Amino acid sequence: MAQGPEYTQVEPWTAPDRQQRVIDDFKNPAKPPAFLIVKSMLLTGFDAPAEQVLYLDRGMKEAELLQAIARVNRPAAGLAGAKKCGYVIDYVGITNHLTKALKAYAEVIEGVLKKLETDQVANLRTRLARVRTVFTDSNVTPGTSDEAMEDCVELLADGQLRDRFETELHLFLSTVDTVLPMPQAGPSLPAAKLFTEIAKHVRRRYRDTGDFDPSLYGEKVRELIDEHMTSLGVDTILPPISITDPDYQARVARLSPRARASEMEHAIRHHISLHMDEDPTRYRRLSEFLF
Repeated sequence: MAQGPEYTQVEPWTAPDRQQRVIDDFKNPAKPPAFLIVKSMLLTGFDAPAEQVLYLDRGMKEAELLQAIARVNRPAAGLAGAKKCGYVIDYVGITNHLTKALKAYAEVIEGVLKKLETDQVANLRTRLARVRTVFTDSNVTPGTSDEAMEDCVELLADGQLRDRFETELHLFLSTVDTVLPMPQAGPSLPAAKLFTEIAKHVRRRYRDTGDFDPSLYGEKVRELIDEHMTSLGVDTILPPISITDPDYQARVARLSPRARASEMEHAIRHHISLHMDEDPTRYRRLSEFLF
């Protein structure tokens, strides 16, 4: 026997307790709703650091406009994937009124508001070019093949060059996170995946810093890179592992001969540096014998 439709009683939005619960949840970084849709409220005096995107679909001017767009500029350094900027998605052209609204605050806000289509997209292209030149200046062409990847990793055996690469990559990936999910970021995403793959291999090969952490560059970049690394199986190929680990030989056997030789060399160097203080004479002699 077929059952009839079920009916559920829902508290009206106007119920004060439910309204406050929804607002409190939105401000809670541990369990925020993805969207909070309101009409003519929470535009002024609303402090929710987790809020990063504001969608505007009605006209506003002057003080109301300034206070509305300021909802997304609250610092949130303590939150996971700390935001580096706020976004205002303008469906009605209200930003055309900003010049007039901002006159009284011109000195204070100069340089704060930027159009992603111009400033940040241009920065994206420039910063990608700077990452590439770390390699092309040395006549190395970055690529996804084993040979091209190993060329890049070996080039970055130079500590100063590694530092330069890390600095340029940080600027590039931070800008990718700012521009996403705009389609203008699309052409740069293959390069973002490639260079973070190189960075991960480099960190593991030379062991002078911790493993590569994509969460440092923003939540959107973290998701992009995590998905890419999982699809490649990088963590199963060679996770950070000590040369004395029983599984070490099996792990490095999966690498190309060239990469395997380099990996073993630097694993031994790392092992010696870690244990040098325990027996300086022994490990110094071992180092001299090997290198």
